[in-house]
Amino acid sequence: MPVARYGVRWFARKYELDIENTEPARVAVVELLDALRAVLARSSYVSSGFSFADIIMATFLQGVVPVADRYIHLGPATWQVFTQSDLAPCYSDLIQWRDRMYVQRRAPLEPAQLTDGPPPANLTNFG
Repeated sequence: MPVARYGVRWFARKYELDIENTEPARVAVVELLDALRAVLARSSYVSSGFSFADIIMATFLQGVVPVADRYIHLGPATWQVFTQSDLAPCYSDLIQWRDRMYVQRRAPLEPAQLTDGPPPANLTNFG
């Protein structure tokens, strides 16, 4: 896809990212996941109770392995791109934490929203 390639290159230039060397970004991701694990070893939440910090970390974990389709529908190609098959098994405890939070705090999508059509309107219905 020429448009996607152009977009990635533009983004990389704008933010001075080296898209050929992803190791520094990977190290940062692992450090964040390890820090999240340490925090969750002491509490069920990132802060003193459910907060925006939990939502941010749940969102971050989408880049390790996406949440179940019943919450956010992604097509197969997007699912594959978002799944880090080398990291997901190492951080399955964090994925399970995120998944429990979704079950407790987010309504599943309506059946009509589980198609490859436009994104669902209820992407922000945490509560």
